[in-house]
Amino acid sequence: MFIKPQYGWTTLTTPLITDGNNEKINWDISYTTNVPVEVLSAFINFYKTYMPQVVEFDMEEDGYGCMVISHQSNIHLFNSFDNLPVIYQATAPFSEVVQECIDDFQTNIDEWATFYFSITDEEEYKKNKDNIISLINELKHISKKG
Repeated sequence: MFIKPQYGWTTLTTPLITDGNNEKINWDISYTTNVPVEVLSAFINFYKTYMPQVVEFDMEEDGYGCMVISHQSNIHLFNSFDNLPVIYQATAPFSEVVQECIDDFQTNIDEWATFYFSITDEEEYKKNKDNIISLINELKHISKKG
């Protein structure tokens, strides 16, 4: 789902359905969004409240994209390319999407810990890494219950 970040960018790539058609998206997401913290926090908040959660992704000149986690354990993605929003629905089961995100962030934890643009020194890196690890562990725990 989230490709290992490099040079201030990551790619969200996943199969989806839009207007009844199967598609695969590839969104290039800027480092102005702390992707793992935002995504993991949204999943955790969903499990705690069962209220819809939204994560907005900055794709710079390509606009913005949003991940919406809904009350029916659905994941929808919206983009704002050319001011014509397109709505996509994830094809994988909710639990698989959650696990894929956990795996993606855990596998490349060092790269994700330095991905966000405000990480400028070793102390901020360690703090962000510890936060991501803590969120991963919390999501693993809460998703087993949920």
